[in-house]
Amino acid sequence: MAKQNYRKLINLAIDGITSLTTAPLRISTYVGAFTSFVAFVYIVYLLVRPLFGVPTVPGYASTLAVILFLGGIQLLSLGIIGEYVGRIFNETKRRPLYFVETYHEGAHHTKNKRQVGRFGLVGIINTALDIGILFVLKSLGVPVSYANVVSTSVAFCFSFLQTNSIRLTVARAMLYAR
Repeated sequence: MAKQNYRKLINLAIDGITSLTTAPLRISTYVGAFTSFVAFVYIVYLLVRPLFGVPTVPGYASTLAVILFLGGIQLLSLGIIGEYVGRIFNETKRRPLYFVETYHEGAHHTKNKRQVGRFGLVGIINTALDIGILFVLKSLGVPVSYANVVSTSVAFCFSFLQTNSIRLTVARAMLYAR
C-alpha cells in the first residue's frame, strides 16, 4: 500500500466534497449575503455616526465599507451562478431520481374480467348511492351544500371500503397462487 502525500490527500478531499454536493456553492452564497448585509449596516453606521458628533477618520472607514460591500455582492453573485452551474452538473450526471428495489413482472398484476367487472359494479353502486342519498336529503329539506357533502362522503367511504376489500381479495389470491 503506497502512502500518499498531503497534496494528493487534499486534492482527494476537495474532489470528494465538490463531486457529491453543491453545499460549498450554497455556503458562498450565504457568506456573500451576510458580508453584504454587515457592510451595509457598517455604511449606515458610518453615515449616522457624524450626526452624533463622533469624530471619524476621513477616507479609511468609507473605503473599507465600500470594498466590503462590493466584495460581498461579488461573492453572492458567484454563489448564485455557482448554484446554476451545480444544478447543470447534477443534471449531466443523469443519475436516477430513485432506485427500484424490487421489480415485478406485469403478468402477476393483470386483472381478470371478474375483477374488472367488480370495479365497474362498485362504480355503478357508488354513483347510485351518491345520487340516492342526495335525493333523500334534499327531499328532507337539508340544504344542497350539506347534502352534497354528506352524500359524497358516504359514497367515498363505500368506494374506499369496497376497493380495499377487492385489493385484499386480490392479494390473498396472489399469495395462494405462489
